[in-house]
Amino acid sequence: MAMSDTGIYVYGLVADGALTEAPDGPGIAGSHAVELVRHGGVCALISRVGLDEFGDEALRAHLSDMGWVEQTARGHQRVLDQVIGRCTPIPMRMCTVYGDEAGLRTMLTRDHDNLRAALSELDSKLEWGVKLFAAGDAARSAEQMPARAAATGTAYLQSRLAQRNASAQRHADVAEACGEVHDELRAMATAARLNPLQRPEVSGRAAAMVVNASYLVANDRRDQFCGRVAALREEGARRGFELELTGPWPPYNFVPVSIGGGL
Repeated sequence: MAMSDTGIYVYGLVADGALTEAPDGPGIAGSHAVELVRHGGVCALISRVGLDEFGDEALRAHLSDMGWVEQTARGHQRVLDQVIGRCTPIPMRMCTVYGDEAGLRTMLTRDHDNLRAALSELDSKLEWGVKLFAAGDAARSAEQMPARAAATGTAYLQSRLAQRNASAQRHADVAEACGEVHDELRAMATAARLNPLQRPEVSGRAAAMVVNASYLVANDRRDQFCGRVAALREEGARRGFELELTGPWPPYNFVPVSIGGGL
């Protein structure tokens, strides 16, 4: 493939000097190694990709192929995972591609001061995700009585009203408990963000999601944060919620500048 047929795929940006060498192994397309492009005080983590697959027209077609998107997302994250044990990168959006190195350097020059400020702010911090779900069947209260025939219509209606009120109170109690968990974890983090709740087909859980949060946590508070999350997970059974922890991640939700560009 001729050099003019290749573009620059950017995984993320790090402070110059944060990495002494690029991560081992091939990049997203599987054929070109991951490289470091240094420019001023910022270093881009990149690999060469074929524009027949990652050019504008090809990407429009590929992004409707969920199999291709999933494979590419995993490859993108794999490279960043090799970095976060050594430093905190500014993660670029998946499929950020520049037509050539000159285009990448133009962006790095234009946004240099903002990028340096962001890298300084995010240094030695990583993102953790916490999802809280209502335990058990969200449509049924723990106090709900089993259905049975009522002697009269009035008795039946009273029974149904009691069940509905018990369910509403149960949901209110779970929501309050989840709010307290979020407040506690937010106090341990440098920053926190509440993300949109996910539907069951996205979360993969039948239970209703109550909180979907991201926390920016200093690396020297990691053990304290994860230890408290583990304790809260155990408390969840008693308080009516289930807790799911993910991470560490690059600080996707905490990059304070708009990073973009590409072809």
